[in-house]
Amino acid sequence: MIYFSIFKKFKGYAVSLETLEKLKIPVIAYIKHRKNDHFTVISGINNNFVRISDPSLGQRTLSTYQFKTMWETRADDRLKGKILVILPKDQSSNSTFFSKDIRLATTQAIKLLASQR
Repeated sequence: MIYFSIFKKFKGYAVSLETLEKLKIPVIAYIKHRKNDHFTVISGINNNFVRISDPSLGQRTLSTYQFKTMWETRADDRLKGKILVILPKDQSSNSTFFSKDIRLATTQAIKLLASQR
């Protein structure tokens, strides 16, 4: 069981699939499954496949194409999908990481998440 009191921040980002592939931690992805809004955990990803862990769908490995058809829900040509990242309490928030400039915040978030593991 996850105790959410150990977490400090829940932060949403719009990202590209290429950026998603660089992350080294599981994230929650917003998808459309059979025309319904749904959230699922991305537990692994590479150039060809996306591994999801989902209470409704179970443990599944999807082709990148299958995943993209469900995940790319934004009209933005660059940042096509949405993710939710859960950061631990000990993560410092006194930097510009939580900036109001979404491009700066997204870049910094990706660098931070890619460095953790």
